[in-house]
Amino acid sequence: MKNKQVIEMENLQSELTEINESIRQQLLNLENVRTEVIKLKVNSKAEGKLRERLNEYLSTALADLLIISDILFEAESCIDENDLEFLLEASDKNIPGDYN
Repeated sequence: MKNKQVIEMENLQSELTEINESIRQQLLNLENVRTEVIKLKVNSKAEGKLRERLNEYLSTALADLLIISDILFEAESCIDENDLEFLLEASDKNIPGDYN
């Protein structure tokens, strides 16, 4: 029989997986929006700047969502509180690579 901590961690992993799937869908949606923004026909310098600014904001949002997705993916692999704490410390220090 599994102990309470293992069950709680498995429940957390399941919830994180669901959240990460939602994030991935948002990534696809935002990439489609960014593609549409890039395709916008501009007729003036101001419209061109607007398209460029929107593209920059969307690129930033995509990058942020990728970071969130990466952390969620790593958190899904954590088997206990110690792993989670190490992941958080590593992400605070921006240590690239595997956190486990």
